[in-house]
Amino acid sequence: MSFSSSTPVDQEIKRLREKLNKLRQQNACLVSQNHSLMTKIESVHFELTQSRAKVSVLESAQQQAANVPILEEQIINLEAEVSAQDKVLREAEDKLEQSQKMVTEKEQSLQKSQEECIKLKVDLLEQSKQGKRAERQRNEALYNAEELSKAFQHYKEKVAEKLEKKLSYPKKEKSGDKEQNVEKNGVQAEEAILEKNLINCEKENKRLQEKQLQEENNNGKEKLRIMAVKNSEVMAQLTESRQSILKLESELEDKDEILREKFSLMNENRELKVRIVTQNERLDLCQQEIESSRVELRSLEKIMSQLPLKREMFGFKSSLSKHQMSISSNKEDSYIGCCETNKMVISELRIKLAMKEAEIQKLQANLTANQLSHNLIASNDNQESGKLNSLETEPVKLGGNQVESIKVQNQHTVNKQYERERQRLASGIEELRDKLMQIEAENSDLKVNMAHRTSQFQLIQEELLEKASNSSKLESEMTKKCSQLLTLEKQLEEKIVAYSSIAAKNAELEQELMEKNEKIRSLETNINTEHEKICLAFEKAKKTHLDQHKEMEKQIE
Repeated sequence: MSFSSSTPVDQEIKRLREKLNKLRQQNACLVSQNHSLMTKIESVHFELTQSRAKVSVLESAQQQAANVPILEEQIINLEAEVSAQDKVLREAEDKLEQSQKMVTEKEQSLQKSQEECIKLKVDLLEQSKQGKRAERQRNEALYNAEELSKAFQHYKEKVAEKLEKKLSYPKKEKSGDKEQNVEKNGVQAEEAILEKNLINCEKENKRLQEKQLQEENNNGKEKLRIMAVKNSEVMAQLTESRQSILKLESELEDKDEILREKFSLMNENRELKVRIVTQNERLDLCQQEIESSRVELRSLEKIMSQLPLKREMFGFKSSLSKHQMSISSNKEDSYIGCCETNKMVISELRIKLAMKEAEIQKLQANLTANQLSHNLIASNDNQESGKLNSLETEPVKLGGNQVESIKVQNQHTVNKQYERERQRLASGIEELRDKLMQIEAENSDLKVNMAHRTSQFQLIQEELLEKASNSSKLESEMTKKCSQLLTLEKQLEEKIVAYSSIAAKNAELEQELMEKNEKIRSLETNINTEHEKICLAFEKAKKTHLDQHKEMEKQIE
């Protein structure tokens, strides 16, 4: 059975193995087919890429073929643009050549103008030389005229001598008629020559005088014109300086007002300082009051320490002294804090006042407790007296009357001590109540004073803050205005210096004008006097010549 069962299984396994082999063969075939297909696909892809490249090349060729006329048109346009640019370049080159020619021409014209300037300078020098020559000629002509006048006088003297000789020899007239005629003709010729020379000299003198006058007038007019221009400039500068001076005066007035405001603020600051000093004095008075209150508290402590009390009273006294010390310390702290800080310390003082009220209530509670303790002591005393009475009623075992007398004496002493202590306690309690009332009244007064002083301090602080801010603002403004004042003062000094220099220049120019005007007037007067002298001399010469001519004619006749 096992063999029979194994055979079909083996057969199935064989079948399955065969199927597996077949499947593996099929898979191998499929893999080989896949590889071949992949190679084919790759070849097809390669061919496709090649064909696409060819198609793109062909399309680009077609596009280029289609773009050929456009490109030709573009080439034509570019050639036209190039030709136009060539023309523009040629025109620019022509313009450059023309500009270079113009530059050369302008340089030549500049050289010519420079040469002309040099020539003009030379001409001016020559004209100045000619003027000097003309002056020399004028001087020579004047000298010649003087010499001619001297010669004419000498000739007159000779003629007079000859006439005298002729008059002294009247008998020889007939024999010397021919000689007289010859001499007369020579004299007339000489007179004609002298008259011509005199006329020429007069003409030259007039011409030279006119030239000199024209030149001097032209020079004077030019100088006057230059001086008028300078005067106009100086007047413009003077007007500008006056305007600047007016501006500076207005600025100075503004600054004076600012300084007045500054002085008023300084006065306000002084008043504030005085107020602060008064407030400090008030604070000193408050501190003195605090010290006086301390002294009073110490005196009260001494008085309380002198009271002989029991332990309870000593404890009460110590608590009261501590309370008073705490009150005094709280007062001191409150006053010092009030002096140093304002608002925060007010709140602290209120807290301390509440603490004081609580302590006062504690003291009142302690007083009530002390009263209760006194009542308890009195009750205990009564109980002890009752016990003593009971002991007295008991039968006498010890000593009879002696014991009773001792007990009575002890009772009396104890009662007296208790009464004394009660009186002392009552007086101490009354004193303490009075002191408490005084302390409460002082606390209420202190509260009122503190509220009033806090309000005053707040107002003073607000005023001080406002005035400090105002003073800081004013100081900043003052610094700015001081800097502005310094700059304005510098500008004023500069302008004053410029104005003084301008005024000095103006004075110098006015002096030069006056001197030149005086020179012109002196020259005019000199020219007029010389002209008058020449005219008078010429007229005198004419008169003398005519007189001599008439005398000669008379003598000849």
